[in-house]
Amino acid sequence: MGSESVKASAAQGVSSRHYLAMIETAIDVGYWTWDPTSNLIQWSDGLHRLMRTDPKSYQPTVENVIAMIHPDDRWVLWQNVAQGVPVRGATTKVTRADGSIAWQIPYVEILQDPDGRVERVVGVVHDVTDRAVANASRLEFKRALENLALLLDAMIWLAKADGTLLFAVGWCEYTGLAVAETIGDSWLSCLHPEDRGAAAQQRREALNARSGFNFVSRVRRFDGVYEPWRFRGGPVSIGGHAATDWIGLCERVASHPQHDVSTISQGQAAAYEADADVLRSARYLLGLSAQDLAAASGVSIATIARFEAKQEGAATIKAANRRRLQATLEAAGIKFSREADGTIVIRRFAPRQS
Repeated sequence: MGSESVKASAAQGVSSRHYLAMIETAIDVGYWTWDPTSNLIQWSDGLHRLMRTDPKSYQPTVENVIAMIHPDDRWVLWQNVAQGVPVRGATTKVTRADGSIAWQIPYVEILQDPDGRVERVVGVVHDVTDRAVANASRLEFKRALENLALLLDAMIWLAKADGTLLFAVGWCEYTGLAVAETIGDSWLSCLHPEDRGAAAQQRREALNARSGFNFVSRVRRFDGVYEPWRFRGGPVSIGGHAATDWIGLCERVASHPQHDVSTISQGQAAAYEADADVLRSARYLLGLSAQDLAAASGVSIATIARFEAKQEGAATIKAANRRRLQATLEAAGIKFSREADGTIVIRRFAPRQS
């Protein structure tokens, strides 16, 4: 007997049941049938494995199968089956025999006799628990980033290894763009035309070198006004492996020497305290109107308006009034800091307790 005949003979000796068992294990599926006349339900070994039951001792019944299905899905799913309505791919939450939770996608076919009566119901269950858990973890991670962004009053972003933006917490709210307009490199369109090229180059160099980046660029707000933001980012590497993601932070910048805002040197603390752009940005960050700030600080609204607008005579505002405005903002939760390059950064914290 030749080798080809031996191979063919061996293949013919393997039953279809064996192949079905391999498929069940490989792709996490199980099969079942229900005979409405006898009310007998039969599960495949794969479905017993998915449901954590022992095929030698556990006999599925209509009652205990229904009990395994989550209450939110239970009656709709079973009523469709009982009424002869096929079920197609609705993710269902179930409780397995050991008490653990699983997510499964059922596919159900209704077989009818010539008179239209349900003769048999057959189904396939695809277990997608790992996928559901992973999606829930990603959702929790995104919510944690949203809370962190709110705490820091910043925008936090995540990108793929090639730099393609996945999402940016707060970006759509600030820029007014739809989510679809931020995917990939579309976010660059919100940068000032004069800054866009340099920003793209720094980002590209960082991607190629697998190193972090740190730059300031003007970003177009939802109302068309450009404001400077600091972009920081770097690759995320675990266990010494190549970077799989990038994560970064965008912080509001109150002043930067390149971006039409007064330059602050180490010896200009007084000027920094009274800078109109810093004051106005801090007020916006707190959501205060000029009237609110006037009421809280005791400085007249006319003085605040003249100062913020940089009108003639703003430079003559008394130093005491300037200090009072800054102290009011700090008491409300604002913290001003200056980086080594002269950039002024505004952060919002919980207001000081009196």
